[in-house]
Amino acid sequence: MMRTMSAAPRNPRSRPALARGAALCAVLVGLALGGCFATEPQLYPYDPPPTIPPGQLILQLPDHVVASMRSDHVADELGSVLLGDALKVGYEPITDERRKQILSHQVVTGMTLREVKFALVSDPARVRDQGPPGGKTLVWETPGGMYGSFWVRFDDEGRASDAGGY
Repeated sequence: MMRTMSAAPRNPRSRPALARGAALCAVLVGLALGGCFATEPQLYPYDPPPTIPPGQLILQLPDHVVASMRSDHVADELGSVLLGDALKVGYEPITDERRKQILSHQVVTGMTLREVKFALVSDPARVRDQGPPGGKTLVWETPGGMYGSFWVRFDDEGRASDAGGY
């Protein structure tokens, strides 16, 4: 009987070298892909339980951080709203408690996007869609990342439900 021979000679030492090369490639690809997501916050994928009552403090920023993100048009709108509310001319009323929270740069559960913008005196820089069950996460960034970035998650009804920084 005749045996068939392959065209390429077999080298028993090449298998471990190929295995080491494949393992090295897998490690390098894993490190490269892991670095792609290192700057994004790892947020819990679901909304917090609905039992969180409105008015719970979830984020408070110091004045110097808010001043670094400040947008003039948001500050002007906030001034107009506060003045209109004080004079009782044509603006929807803001409760005294909400006014104190906005002026002390606090974000509490149950705030609307408009109230969060007023508390941070700026527009969000990015919108992140967190997937089911709904809601959006908005991100506020300080220039150059000097003080980091801050995120506020809104529920399906447009009310602040969670917040944090990274």
